[in-house]
Amino acid sequence: MDSLEHPVGYPELEPFSHPSLHRPYPKFT
Repeated sequence: MDSLEHPVGYPELEPFSHPSLHRPYPKFT
């Protein structure tokens, strides 16, 4: 589950803790 939503190449960003970071990624769009 973690690897599915986790943007490949940006594991250090942790979009789960930063809702403002997972916006640039089409996955979360």
